[in-house]
Amino acid sequence: MVLIPSPPLAVYGTLLSPNLLRSLLGRLPPVTAGILLPDHRPDPNKLLARRRVRDQAYPGLLLMDRADVDGDVDPIRVAILDDLTEREMAILDAYEDDEYSRTTVTVRPTCRVSQGGGREILQNEEACDWALGRGKSFDVEWDVGDSVLAQVYLWTAPNPERDLELETQWVPSLHFFPVEHLYINRLKGFAESIGLQK
Repeated sequence: MVLIPSPPLAVYGTLLSPNLLRSLLGRLPPVTAGILLPDHRPDPNKLLARRRVRDQAYPGLLLMDRADVDGDVDPIRVAILDDLTEREMAILDAYEDDEYSRTTVTVRPTCRVSQGGGREILQNEEACDWALGRGKSFDVEWDVGDSVLAQVYLWTAPNPERDLELETQWVPSLHFFPVEHLYINRLKGFAESIGLQK
C-alpha cells in the first residue's frame, strides 16, 4: 500500500457515507469529524458554499461572491479522510469526475462534540454519521483545535448558474438518504470498471 504524502481529503457530500466509501475503496480509511469554514482566504469577498446540484442527490462546493449569499453561511460539516493510497485517490478522482477538481482549504479536524457531559473527537463511522447529520444528537464546540490544510473537491464545471441550485443548501436527509442504497448498489465494481483493480 503506497500512501500519498499530501494533505488529507475533506469530504462534504455523498462521500460522507461510510457504506459508500467501503463500496468504492474496499475499506473505510481513518476518518475524523471536522468543519470547513466558509470564509475563503485570501479573498474576503468570497465564501465557500455547499449547494445542491440540480436534479441530483449530490452537492457541489463552490466559491461564491459574498454579496450573492443571503444571510449567514454556516460551517460545513466534513469527514476528513487520512492515509489514502494513490489507487484510492485515483478512484475518488474518477468518482468525482471532471465537474470537480481538488484544491486545498483550511479545516478544523478536531471538532469536539459532547453528549452527556463528556467531550470526544468523533472518528470513523461515527464521524461520517455526524457529518451527514444522522445518528446521535450532539452539542458541538465549533472552535476547537488547530486548523490544518486538507484537499477538497471544488465544483469547477463551467456553468454553475445552470448546474447548481445556488439558493438551495444541500441537506443529506432530504437529498441523499432516500437514494443512498441506489448509489451504493451502482458503485459495486466501480474500481474494476475504471481499471483500478486491487
